[in-house]
Amino acid sequence: MPDITKEKHRIAVYGRIVESSLFRPAAASRTAPVPGILFLHEIFGVTRQVTADVRELAGLGYAVLAPDLYSDMGATRFCIREFFNEAGVKNRSDNPALQEIFTVLDYLKTLDGVDAGRIGAVGMCLTGGFIIHLAKRPELKAPVIFHHSLGLFGAGAPRRDVAEVQNTIQAHFVPGDLFCPKLKQDSLKAALGDKLEVHFHPDGHHGLRSRDRNTPAGREAWKLTKEFFRQQLT
Repeated sequence: MPDITKEKHRIAVYGRIVESSLFRPAAASRTAPVPGILFLHEIFGVTRQVTADVRELAGLGYAVLAPDLYSDMGATRFCIREFFNEAGVKNRSDNPALQEIFTVLDYLKTLDGVDAGRIGAVGMCLTGGFIIHLAKRPELKAPVIFHHSLGLFGAGAPRRDVAEVQNTIQAHFVPGDLFCPKLKQDSLKAALGDKLEVHFHPDGHHGLRSRDRNTPAGREAWKLTKEFFRQQLT
């Protein structure tokens, strides 16, 4: 794997600071921008597994931003309020937590050496539903969902937001998922049609990039994710 640089960034969002790390190839030229990827962690936060995935993507030639959404009291917002306020439960576009995610996305696009027109994003579990909203942006060429938990009704986001999705979303689902049940999976597929590239992992479990990362299902999902990025961003 090529040498990777790591930069610390402090992103101001609505009265707090999101501590973030940007990983990219050391040889990347600031005069020849590379695609950017926003990597949103699941409920466990920025674990060693998240860092390993981010570093691997950077080694493939991307500038990858990994925000710690729990920094500066963020855990209260993302782990408690999201499940007790209507905007979070329904994954509405006026959700304050989602607005923070958009601010972080916009920050990534302003960084030197990042191609603002070629952006990918990964969301899983807690952050998976945010990807539907991010995919309303035309520059989001490669949005990836690993089972979305928020958005308890219908497809996991309001119908009007799903209708505004611009580019194809790659989605990874598993059977018997209590947080992303089959009804939600089917509803998202019906709503997006050809704009949803579904991969169902029959032997997988909720947590394809944590609990299942070293299983055949987890490895297959990650392989497909990297191939999707290659096809859509390079």
